[in-house]
Amino acid sequence: MDKEKLIDIGLGKSEADIYLALLRLGKATVTTLTKETGIHRTYIYDLIEKLREKGLVSQMAEENRQYFQAADPERLKEYLVEKIDAVEKLMPELIKLKEKYKTDVAVEVYKGKEGIKTILSDIIKQGHDFVGIGTIKRFEDIMPLYIEQFVSRMNKKGLKERHIMVDGEKIIEAERGEYRYLPKKYILLSSMLIYGDKVALFIWKEPYIQILINNSDIAKSYLSQFNVLWRMATPN
Repeated sequence: MDKEKLIDIGLGKSEADIYLALLRLGKATVTTLTKETGIHRTYIYDLIEKLREKGLVSQMAEENRQYFQAADPERLKEYLVEKIDAVEKLMPELIKLKEKYKTDVAVEVYKGKEGIKTILSDIIKQGHDFVGIGTIKRFEDIMPLYIEQFVSRMNKKGLKERHIMVDGEKIIEAERGEYRYLPKKYILLSSMLIYGDKVALFIWKEPYIQILINNSDIAKSYLSQFNVLWRMATPN
């Protein structure tokens, strides 16, 4: 099994090693776990304690020996639900803290595929029609499955997209999408999406930087520039 999936949901690398070893073995002593995982016994006790706190490992005594056993894998779902519940309880306080220090212009910088997903998910969440300039194909090249899902979510919400891109670019088109084209010399090496009071800039050179600006005046300014280019651009 790919232990990276367990790490993604919040287990440490060594915690994942021990949990998977216990699933394979059924039950095991610390000595057995040391041989199975290569983790020194000094650290195994601390790791087991962390797993016990998560409800993922139990302890039992047999013939004067201490054994450890992995909880049913269904417990992983409960563990994640508990984490979500804890975050939900924190939300009101976290939102208050953010609002307290909110400025007229908020700028956030993201990196990598997860940053792209964060911004595209925000577009769906905000539910505003949006416009864009620059390549769409780069989104599809980097995250083909996610972009298919994104377009599907757009269609379900009935969001309208107007986008200006390079002449001849072939993409997955949204049901309410309108697309116009400009010669390549007019398109920069980045993409821009404007939705609501937000402007998102995507830089396509690795490690893929995204800059999200939240300000109504800036959004209106970029939208005016978009409208000028829209009139210059031609339908396919």
